[in-house]
Amino acid sequence: MGQCLEGRRDTHGVINSVEDLPHDPQLLARGAFAQVNHSALGKVRIVAAIPKMSETPGGIRLPPPRLGEHTDQVLLELGLSRREIVGCENHESSARLRAMPLLLC
Repeated sequence: MGQCLEGRRDTHGVINSVEDLPHDPQLLARGAFAQVNHSALGKVRIVAAIPKMSETPGGIRLPPPRLGEHTDQVLLELGLSRREIVGCENHESSARLRAMPLLLC
């Protein structure tokens, strides 16, 4: 495909699949991935802080949370009481819990 686009004045390039991204030479050279210790999975490779800025570099302070690790904290911050949270866990049909994705958008 590169040959049919050769000599054109537009920008073009390879489109990677998700599986190809961790092996892409440009992403590796830019430090696009970081390795962290996860409490349940051990060492895992994750996306690093992007974009790279010289004056305010980003970083990774913590590994990614386990599924549901911060759910109670988020629901409390959104105004649910502990009683409502326990009720939501026991009754998934709670209208307030179903509305959560709308509140987070």
